[in-house]
Amino acid sequence: MDGLLGGTYAKVSLERGLSQVFDAGKSMDEAAMIPMPHASSCPGCGAARHDGATGCHACGHRFRIEAPPLDTCPGCAAAISAPFEFCPMCGHMLRENPASRVGMGGEAAGARVFREPEASPELKFRRGGEARLDASAGRAEDAGAVLLVLVGRDGAEGEALPITGPLELGTDAEVGIRFPDDRFVSPRHARIEPTGEGLRVTDLSSRNGVFVRIGTPVPVYPGDTFLLGHQLLRLDGVEATPDTNALDTDRVRGFGTPLPPAWGKLTLLAIGAVACDTYHLRGKETRLGRETGEILFPHDAFLSRAHARLRMEVRSGGMNVVVEDMGSANGTYLRVRGHAELHRGDMFRIGDQVLRVKA
Repeated sequence: MDGLLGGTYAKVSLERGLSQVFDAGKSMDEAAMIPMPHASSCPGCGAARHDGATGCHACGHRFRIEAPPLDTCPGCAAAISAPFEFCPMCGHMLRENPASRVGMGGEAAGARVFREPEASPELKFRRGGEARLDASAGRAEDAGAVLLVLVGRDGAEGEALPITGPLELGTDAEVGIRFPDDRFVSPRHARIEPTGEGLRVTDLSSRNGVFVRIGTPVPVYPGDTFLLGHQLLRLDGVEATPDTNALDTDRVRGFGTPLPPAWGKLTLLAIGAVACDTYHLRGKETRLGRETGEILFPHDAFLSRAHARLRMEVRSGGMNVVVEDMGSANGTYLRVRGHAELHRGDMFRIGDQVLRVKA
């Protein structure tokens, strides 16, 4: 291989020492004249390393380029000792990875509490077609009123709306709070009304339902759906267990992987509420997340490393199943059956809109 000075390079490997010289024409004395590679030299052959180069121009050695180490995650303050792209605890984006850019517009697919929208959906309040507060919602100076806050996709709070009476939410021109550009919101989607402790939210038979962020383990039943990150999952029962001991006409049993019987399954629902992937539940605990657990979604940047879990318990001959959030950054949302009582600090979601109850 031609060197920088026109001679033949003696390629010296630092890991093996100067005694490993791959040019039989060089003596050890000559090899010792080769300068020890340094930060600006190729570790393979010692040639000068040009700024920004990803490989050596002389021997082809590929340089290992590492990001500077991080001390703490700016999202959750967890200690980080390696150059991760996402925080392994909460999923917060730590550095941009150019390889993860999406094709249109080049926006980085990083992890944040919520993704910034192309345009924040505007809350429109009915009165004569103008964008203002409905009379039944009160005014900002109303003392003691419960506030409803629209949470932005970056986790920041938007406009705070005093709620002093019943209000409907949806896309219809006659509701009190409108989200006209959200395709996942029904015309009359939900109703909220103040209570002594916060708000009661009621699903008005909407197509996509009302989802409430859970704070404690909550019982779930077949047909219940819950949302974590971008993953919408439905808990389903299983059909009758097939007879694994069945023999064919030659009295031969079918070969396969030995598995414990499944007590349930999770069905992943795609856009359009289309059932796609199925995950059978066999153990007493099933963890879901981006990096840790039995069911993983490694490409969902909105999931935490260990996000949520399902636990199954058998009590008095019956089965009890609960879903539990594992301290995730973006939370786990369960679709309510009928209505739910919300307290100050609770969050709920309709379509793509996330709202918080605030004092």
